[in-house]
Amino acid sequence: MADPARSQAHRIGIIERGEARYCASKLLNLMHVRHLARELPSIGVIAFNPSVVPGTDIGRDRNWLQQLGWKYLMPLLLPILPGARGLGRSAGDLFWLIRDADTLRLSGQYIDGRVPRTGSGESRDPVKIARAVEVAREIIGRAVGRPWPPAAQRA
Repeated sequence: MADPARSQAHRIGIIERGEARYCASKLLNLMHVRHLARELPSIGVIAFNPSVVPGTDIGRDRNWLQQLGWKYLMPLLLPILPGARGLGRSAGDLFWLIRDADTLRLSGQYIDGRVPRTGSGESRDPVKIARAVEVAREIIGRAVGRPWPPAAQRA
């Protein structure tokens, strides 16, 4: 996942590669949340899914017709689009999560709107989570020019 040349090579176009990278980043984000929740049990660490939110600029790399549909037509279809939410509802869900939710109880979870979801098996796999953390530390270590985290902070 960390090597765009290899992990995205089978994707035909820039949009498909972008979507694959987006999905991989969401998986790694959830894995990191699960790791941090175990490492820092005194704080609430949560992954939030705002859902599909038509009317935003996320489709900006699509062709003009798809952009038109995403920006103007799909918001009108929100009541019948499965899994889609309007920007106001999604923002309200995030505000609820920040202000009112029991984040310690929800720590390490994937919250879809206001509902905890299990997430994929991959996102819960302790071996894959450990490997993702290991690779992240290696990448950060190369960027800062020394092992990461510093020896004094390692568990």
